[in-house]
Amino acid sequence: MRSEVDSTGQPGSPRVAFPRLLVSVRSAEEAREALAGGAGIIDIKEPADGSLGAALPGVRAEIVREVAGGAPVTAALGELQSLGAEWALEHHQGISLYKLGLSETRQSDWRTMLDEARIRIREGSEGEADLVVVAYADCRRAVSPEPSSLLEHAIDQGFSHFLVDTFDKTAGGLSEFFEWGELGDLCERARRGGLCFVAAGSLGAEQLGAAAAAGVDVIAVRGAATAGVRTAAIDRQAVSGLTAGIRAALSPG
Repeated sequence: MRSEVDSTGQPGSPRVAFPRLLVSVRSAEEAREALAGGAGIIDIKEPADGSLGAALPGVRAEIVREVAGGAPVTAALGELQSLGAEWALEHHQGISLYKLGLSETRQSDWRTMLDEARIRIREGSEGEADLVVVAYADCRRAVSPEPSSLLEHAIDQGFSHFLVDTFDKTAGGLSEFFEWGELGDLCERARRGGLCFVAAGSLGAEQLGAAAAAGVDVIAVRGAATAGVRTAAIDRQAVSGLTAGIRAALSPG
């Protein structure tokens, strides 16, 4: 069963039969490839700049125009600590969710920082977009809040989306830091709290079944959707294979 909050963030929407596939792209051409391969959500980021590397505003605008409403669009904005105290959102109509990392904030008042960032995104988008709560599975390496604490705060403050990702892409994927049963427990907590649960972190095709069985609402990929490493170009055949793999993993028989 899936969350009553669907992967576009609408409470009370029909439950999703299978996890939706989110593909992170760095250009309009990659967005075309991802959509042609069956991606359900297009995410904008620059993979060469880390887990949540922000694409340039002009690139975000080009991708939104290319998608043209054909799928929900999300975007990474980088690490909150690196934005500075006076940062402001340069919003592009059509983006519904933004992501900010919380590396190097464990010893700070990260709850207040997160809530204030959400206010800036809501105001900067005139209510169109919201903030995803991002937890790093390798939180010790990232010096970020623990996923369990972040999820508790997300539920308390009524956030709609919770993402578990990895900060250091050279240190291993999500399964290096979480047992699938642990991830399932987080998914169940998120579901009871009304959140859409997104799983990322160098997930490969061979892990789709385990991630889906854990109960995630959205599986987010970059490297697995390319013909090579995560900084290679998105390939529609790779995306199509992932889409088929998710359905095959959960199909009876």
